This record gives sequence, C-alpha cells and structure tokens, in this order.
Amino acid sequence: MISMGVVTALLLIGTLAGLVTLVALSRLRMQVGPAMGVILPLLPMAYLLNRFIRAPFFEYLGTQANLPPFLDLEMPWWFLGLWWLFPPMLEEWAKALSLLFPPASRLLQDARAAFLGGILAGLAYALGETVYVHWATPDPSAVNLAGYAAERAAFTLLHGALTAQVALGLARGRGSALRAFLAAAGLHALAILGIVLMQVGLIEPLAALIALWVGTFLALGWGIWQARRLFRKAETESLDGLGAP
Repeated sequence: MISMGVVTALLLIGTLAGLVTLVALSRLRMQVGPAMGVILPLLPMAYLLNRFIRAPFFEYLGTQANLPPFLDLEMPWWFLGLWWLFPPMLEEWAKALSLLFPPASRLLQDARAAFLGGILAGLAYALGETVYVHWATPDPSAVNLAGYAAERAAFTLLHGALTAQVALGLARGRGSALRAFLAAAGLHALAILGIVLMQVGLIEPLAALIALWVGTFLALGWGIWQARRLFRKAETESLDGLGAP
C-alpha cells in the first residue's frame, strides 16, 4: 500500500522539479539533451548507492567487527562516525560524477547553466531517493503524513542546493570543485547529524527533523546568495553590452 506521506512527498518533489526544469530550459535556452543527461542517471542513483555500495559496505564492517545489526551507543565510535559521514561523501561524489559525462558535461561550460543543472541533478536524486526510502520502509502505510512529507521536502531542497554548488565548482575549475565538494558534504553531514543521533536514541524524531531543516535552510541560504551573484552579474554584463557603442 502506498501511504499518503509518500504521495504527498512525490507530488512536492515532482512539482518542484518540473518548475525548475521549465525555468532552466527557458531562462538559459538549455538543450533537452544535457538536461536529460543530468536527470535520467540520477533517478535510480539512490537505489544503486544504497543497494550495492552502502548496505554491503556496512554489512561487511559489522560482520568483521562482530557488531549487532542495529545502531546503539555501545557501538565503536569509528563505526558510528562512518555511519554518519560516509553517506554524505558518497552521495555528493556520485551526484558530481554524473555531471562529468556527456551530454550533461556541456552544462559545465557556463556557470549559470552549471548551477541550474546542479539543481536539476539534486532534485532528480531526491525524487529517486524518496521512492527508494518508501520501498525500503518495512511498513510504509504507517508512515506519518506530516513527518514524512516534511523530511522528504527538506532532503529535496538540500540535495538541490548542495548539488548546484558542486556543479558550479566543477564549472569553475579543480580547486573550486574540491572546495565546493567538501563544503557540500560537510553541510550535508551537519544536516543529517540529528537523524544519526535519533537512530542511536539520543534525541526524539521531532528534534532530528528540526536539525535537518536547520541544515537545509543553511544550504538554501548559500544557494540563494550564489544565485544572486551569478544572475546579477549576468544582467549587469547584458546591460553593459547594450550600452556599448
């Protein structure tokens, strides 16, 4: 059974992704090929990363260290640290990697196109992640409507904002790409810290959700600041060109 929570989350993410796609295609005359090259590979990415990398990796570590199949504070600090930091590093790397191959790589030739392409990439990943999380939930019909929709909406905005920054870094060069990747992965880790603390029983779900939204608002603030710089500069250059003799 599909819960109302996942339906609501999918509607939110789908609407947001559609709006951003229309804006990107019309504002920058972005070609459909590069846009689809960003979106299509990232739709199944959450499933692939979790099914074939994250789950086997932690299952192997847990088996080798003879750990129980659930999180608690009795686990070694190194395992809890990996459980917290590995997903942000893996996800931000995978989203960035998808932008390096054609036809998506054509978006990296222009900073504004790269920024909007990164938003599309993040939204596509978030949509696939929402489907995967619902599929992996033992009893999705019991998911709380407001809580699940709020969580998935936060992750959608977080992925879009962070991947936009990484894409912009890739468009600007190697040094900028590394700094953007590390900043995005760090902010991602900060946003999910509350969820990890909830999983080990230190805080309640509401506190974890609030912490997630705090991280999301920080990422959105960073993205809005960057977008204002990019598009204000473009408008200034356009006006200067019109005023040239």
